Amino acid sequence: MTKISVKFDIEIENIDKFIDYMEKSIPRAFDESMVESLDKGRRFAKDVAKGHVPVDTGALKKSIREIPIKKESNDIYTSGISAGGYIRNPKTNKLVDYQWRVEGEGITGLSDLAWTTEYGSSSSRPQPYMRPSIMSAWRRLGSFFRDSILRRLEKG
Repeated sequence: MTKISVKFDIEIENIDKFIDYMEKSIPRAFDESMVESLDKGRRFAKDVAKGHVPVDTGALKKSIREIPIKKESNDIYTSGISAGGYIRNPKTNKLVDYQWRVEGEGITGLSDLAWTTEYGSSSSRPQPYMRPSIMSAWRRLGSFFRDSILRRLEKG
């Protein structure tokens, strides 16, 4: 049996500059990619919700809007979509009110037309439009983030 042994040294010039670059670039790319992916997810969820909401007077559909991205602390971002709050249902003259945010607690909501449309009531069947849009966007967040961070790191 023949045994071959190879020994070599690798010398990398300017490794300190490379390490500094990586220490600065990766956190910035991560933060920028997180914001971009949340932005895409939020827009996607809004578009899906507007496409699925049942329309009677149009007030509920018109009220669906984006909640801006907010950095709560070092690693926690919040964003979302909401419906209602400033649009009145022309039939009842009540504010259409329902909001959700993706946070530690998950989806949070309020009441009135938007809520009863989503979950139903004793006199109406549920017609979900917010939850499916949220889940659809949630499933895509990973790919939105992956595409964004890879693009930033490739630019490097």
